[in-house]
Amino acid sequence: MKIYIKNTDTNEISIFEAESYEALSKNFRQAPYVQSSASEKTAKKILDKQEELIKSRNSYLSSTDWHIAKEADEPNTYPQAVKDKRILARQEINQIPVATTLTALNTFSNNF
Repeated sequence: MKIYIKNTDTNEISIFEAESYEALSKNFRQAPYVQSSASEKTAKKILDKQEELIKSRNSYLSSTDWHIAKEADEPNTYPQAVKDKRILARQEINQIPVATTLTALNTFSNNF
């Protein structure tokens, strides 16, 4: 099976033949990847979309970190809507790398 791994520093995609992603060196396990028989062009689209979705969620988490500090100083000031959306963002950050088709990635909200 082909496994496409994206170097997030250079945006280059490497193609490996392996039985599974887990069979690759541990050095690659933190990199965005697509395990697919898709073309390199399709794999790049998938990897780019994964990266875009994860970045938007990380950005949201960073922009709302101040609520946590404020809550420590002033209890009960952390809005429940922000808390819920932060939980969703963290959950989706873990789910996005597993979504390895554009159809699956398009099910994630762009509301971050």
